[in-house]
Amino acid sequence: MLECKRDDITDIGFIDPNTMHVKTIDDPLYNKDTPQTLLRFLKRQRDKKLILWPYNFEFHFILLVINLEIGEVEVLDSLSKEKDLYVSCFLMLRSVWQTFIKEDTSREWPPKLRWRAKKCPQQPPGTDLCGFFVCEYIRRIVNERTNNERNKELARKRNKLSIDDRFIAIGEELAGFFLRDVIPPLAEHHNE
Repeated sequence: MLECKRDDITDIGFIDPNTMHVKTIDDPLYNKDTPQTLLRFLKRQRDKKLILWPYNFEFHFILLVINLEIGEVEVLDSLSKEKDLYVSCFLMLRSVWQTFIKEDTSREWPPKLRWRAKKCPQQPPGTDLCGFFVCEYIRRIVNERTNNERNKELARKRNKLSIDDRFIAIGEELAGFFLRDVIPPLAEHHNE
């Protein structure tokens, strides 16, 4: 989100995985407010082309890519888990979408959301790297959207790297973010 803000990427939005996750959707103590929260996310971001939603269930992260223009949700899952495991997320988003398209008349919205699993890189069996894979998916969606030579070259280089090297790079990037934007007392995201 910070990178989109800094680089003036205005057509991608985000749903906070800390606010919207399996517990807020499945647990009756929490989910009474969840549909309204999700509706607010959609309304605030109705001018976006894509909304990225890292979704956590059963200690596993997937990335939902909501394409508002065509009414499609792509599921990027590094373990290709069964859809039944996150069906409650699908049902809630489908229901909230119906409310959203009725209340928001700023343009004509697709009448229904279509869901499809998108082929994506898979994590090695027995690993718990799903969070890193979601970070990589987000990085690629945000920074490599155009089909140009630079992005093709990045993909070729990335494919030559081992999984460990790819995720060391993501870890280094996160560490750089903390060192630059969180830890220094005058940093943008410093919190005493």
